[in-house]
Amino acid sequence: MKKSFLYPKLFKMMFILIIMVVLLVGGIFFYVLNHADTSDTREPVCESYYNIDNPRICDIDSTIKLLRESKMSFARLGDGEMKLIEGGKCHFQKPSQKMAYRLKEVLSSSHKNIMIGIPSELYFPPVNEKSLWKKWGKQMLPLLEKYLNRGQVYYPMNVSHLSQKVTSEEIKDDYFKKMRTIWQDKNVHLIHGKGIFDGFKYDIFDNAKSITHQIAPARDAFEEYDKILEEALKTDKNRLIIIILGPTATVLAHDLALKGYKALDLGHIAKAYDRYKRAWNEGLSFWQPDGDIQVDEHSK
Repeated sequence: MKKSFLYPKLFKMMFILIIMVVLLVGGIFFYVLNHADTSDTREPVCESYYNIDNPRICDIDSTIKLLRESKMSFARLGDGEMKLIEGGKCHFQKPSQKMAYRLKEVLSSSHKNIMIGIPSELYFPPVNEKSLWKKWGKQMLPLLEKYLNRGQVYYPMNVSHLSQKVTSEEIKDDYFKKMRTIWQDKNVHLIHGKGIFDGFKYDIFDNAKSITHQIAPARDAFEEYDKILEEALKTDKNRLIIIILGPTATVLAHDLALKGYKALDLGHIAKAYDRYKRAWNEGLSFWQPDGDIQVDEHSK
């Protein structure tokens, strides 16, 4: 008699429990569905390559588009950075073990939000026999490839300045027009060496919405790296950070990317634009630290 009385009560409790579990699971499902980020977070891909074999190197136009449209940062390594990795000298920075270690770290990075710029000229050297890349190519190429990741996409480090061999005004006009779209109507934080804009007649960043400046040493900036990074981290993350600071810019762009910033190491871009507008020919002085370059006030 007691057993027959307990069965209906037990079934009722089990039924209520099942209903509660279903409601709980359903509630969790709808919460996740309504709060999920359904936006496409994938970064744009390179549309065209200089080289589809290892390493895969994106071309200039595709690189500029990614710099403009993606959330990725950009860190470049050229001949100066490669020399520092080897313990050699560079115009902008004294060599040190720490500097070499950090540059190796950047070069070997495979972080999805960091575009690594490498000397594409090492794989496609100019015809000119006096080319810097022909001079250093045999030494640099094995060193470079020691740190590259197979299958990873890389980018031309010289996107920040046109080759000295480009003489076509149409190509120059098109290049700078495209580069200026990267910061067009954006809030920009410029990190650069002291005095690098002194004497410039033309400002490549004059189409930005607003600009704040962070001044650092024009030479040997890495000696004050911790201080520079600490100051940069005070920047609003909605600002685009552009760095013109020699090899220090390479490391800084990498580290800021890891902190959630979009930071672009654009090297000689401001100087290259001023030279272009003045119709100067690039000479050896172009590669000197920016604060050291003498400006011809009588130029165009």
